[in-house]
Amino acid sequence: MKRVPVLLVVGLLLACTGCKPYFGNVRINDRDDLADYSEYTHIFGNLIIEQTALVNLDGLQGLQAVYGSVSIHDNGLLLSLGGLQGLEVIGGNLLIHNHLVLNHLGLSGLRRVNGNFQITNNHMLLDAQALALKHQVITADGIGGAIIISGNLL
Repeated sequence: MKRVPVLLVVGLLLACTGCKPYFGNVRINDRDDLADYSEYTHIFGNLIIEQTALVNLDGLQGLQAVYGSVSIHDNGLLLSLGGLQGLEVIGGNLLIHNHLVLNHLGLSGLRRVNGNFQITNNHMLLDAQALALKHQVITADGIGGAIIISGNLL
C-alpha cells in the first residue's frame, strides 16, 4: 500500500464533517465483518473482499472513500455490489473479477478511480454494465490508470 502523506490525511479529515475514518486494510470475510465496518465512511487502506459466501455487500452503504485499492474477487455467491452505492472515490485500483453469479455492479456513486479500472471474468455480468460504469467515472472525475474490461457476459 502506498503511504498517504500526513498533511493530506489531516486535510481530508478537516474537510470531512461527520466522517468516521478507519486506518488500515479492511478484509471482509462474512456478514459479521460487514457489520463491524458499517459505521466507517473512509478507509485509509485497501478494501479486500475475496473468497466469501456473501450474496451482497449490504452494510457498507455509508462508505464514501477508500484511499487504497478496492479488490473484489472470487466470491462464488456474490450477486451485487449494491452495498457500495455510496462509494465515490478509490485512491488506488478497482479490481472486480472472477465471479460466477455477479450480475449487478451497483456502484452508482463512483466518480473517481486513481489507479487501474479492471472488471474481468464475471460470468453473469454484462459488459454493458462495466462499460456504463467506466463512462460514469470518466465523465465525473476520471480514471488514472489502465482500463481493462474483458471476459464478462457479452
